[in-house]
Amino acid sequence: MWKIFLIICSILCLLPSLSLGFSTPSPINRRKIMAWAAWDYNISLALDQFNNVSWKGLFDGYMVFCGSSFLADGTITLNETMYEQYCNPLRLAVEAKNAEFHMCLGTVPPAAIANPSVTIESAVQMALKHNWSGYNIDDESHGAPFGTIEEAKVWIQFINTFADGLHKHGLQLTADVQSVTKPWKFQPAAELTKLLSTSTIDRWINMVRKFYPPKNLIKRTPSLTHHSFIRYAPQDTYYFSTGRFLDALDYYSQFAMPSEKCGVGMKNRGDITYDGYQARFHAIETSGVLELDMFIAPISDAFLPYLWKFKTGCKGCTNNGVLSCWSDMKCH
Repeated sequence: MWKIFLIICSILCLLPSLSLGFSTPSPINRRKIMAWAAWDYNISLALDQFNNVSWKGLFDGYMVFCGSSFLADGTITLNETMYEQYCNPLRLAVEAKNAEFHMCLGTVPPAAIANPSVTIESAVQMALKHNWSGYNIDDESHGAPFGTIEEAKVWIQFINTFADGLHKHGLQLTADVQSVTKPWKFQPAAELTKLLSTSTIDRWINMVRKFYPPKNLIKRTPSLTHHSFIRYAPQDTYYFSTGRFLDALDYYSQFAMPSEKCGVGMKNRGDITYDGYQARFHAIETSGVLELDMFIAPISDAFLPYLWKFKTGCKGCTNNGVLSCWSDMKCH
């Protein structure tokens, strides 16, 4: 009888660890830290930070807003004057360190979705000409672009086709996803998980989604500004409280897609507390994600010690970080 009792106790003791489903931290040699930069947002300071002794070697590359965009026919265009003046110096510095340089694109036009081959040909020619590493799609159109389930399926299919076309030429594709659960009424969905998990994209980067009111509502209330209507969705990592961040991180890295497909988007903020940073990065460390994506360079110095801790896995701390990673802010 006592043997049966011991067996039952052993099983019960195992249940908590089984139900939590702890993730394995990502391999340190595969971790990446990327940052967005923009031609009209202190891009010269982004270059200075890239070369700064405290930040040197931290960034694996940049995603840059600098005059590249979709045309209505689905082809890619570039403002060459803007690019050469503001952004090429950063590209040259990044290239010299064997880091990555991705150009940002905005809303995907219907013509690109209807005929991806035109987009792929144009994008490949442009990237090879300027020695880019690939593209980042930041589609913030209404629905962004998850207004309905059918819209999500069509958009993700375009992303897959675009990624496949770029991969044939050694180029990469990432895309920023915002409030992906909207068509599913903000609930986890097996259908959505399958769409995101089986995608051939290199990385989905989770961000934040803004909701805008119907145009007829704005017309009826002209005294209210456009931004008076903005509200935010639950499943993203840019804004809100530490608890919201943890919920979003759990969802994206554990349920919506494999953790290696997930890039965690974070932005410069003045409202994150010491405990907020500690909680965020401890959760990131245990989530298994490979990539952090920072908005917007130059990145706030407040992130510096935590980004280094992620990049190195605290291997430079006492006992490889055991009993020292999070309590010692001077080591990484």
